[in-house]
Amino acid sequence: MNDSGNLPPAAVTTRRRNEESTYPGRVSIRAINPKEFKPVDGWTDNKPCIVCGRKPTLYQERAKGKEKPGTLCKACYHRAVTMKSSQFRTIPGIIDVTRLERWTGASVGRCHVFDGDAIAWQDPGDHFGMCETCYSQLCESEVMT
Repeated sequence: MNDSGNLPPAAVTTRRRNEESTYPGRVSIRAINPKEFKPVDGWTDNKPCIVCGRKPTLYQERAKGKEKPGTLCKACYHRAVTMKSSQFRTIPGIIDVTRLERWTGASVGRCHVFDGDAIAWQDPGDHFGMCETCYSQLCESEVMT
């Protein structure tokens, strides 16, 4: 029996007995910084996601002297990116959405708003680029005003 109290089964953290781990239980999505994770090299990992426990995982924590770096599934990584990018707001009128063009070429860098994902939309005149998440949030804010 666990000591979860009145928590629903999905919120209960799991622990393995007699096994030390860097992540003894599940980690909150709010505690995840997407910049600290990179895509897994080669095949997907069969380790459980540190947030939801799903397998396979596509992102691995950048090893900073950790013996067991954490891993994230695709859904949790994108949730973390969305949550992190929603913390940044652009000043209305500074970025002209009509001048942004879809970038389909080779990677030219990271998002200039949030510095998270790769550039998906670029303003060729101002040499400004943003990821898909920031672009969709900017378009939503433009529609609301």
